[in-house]
Amino acid sequence: MSALAALAAVLAANKAVAAFIAALLALARAWWKGRRDGIRRERQRQAAASLRNRRTRDAIDDAIAGRTDDDIRKGLDRWSR
Repeated sequence: MSALAALAAVLAANKAVAAFIAALLALARAWWKGRRDGIRRERQRQAAASLRNRRTRDAIDDAIAGRTDDDIRKGLDRWSR
């Protein structure tokens, strides 16, 4: 606990050190936010691409099987309530 008190005393006495540490913390926070936002954006991009691929794959499977939209709806009627 005395180490924290000593650090607080140094920061209070030396404004330049306190400003430097504050700047480092602000840079770290900005970097971390950018990283999180980038990860979120990439996940959304991959989810959209996966959905597009799934719809394309389903359309190709239906075309190969010769199923029309009405046939598919008829088959899905048993699953809807």
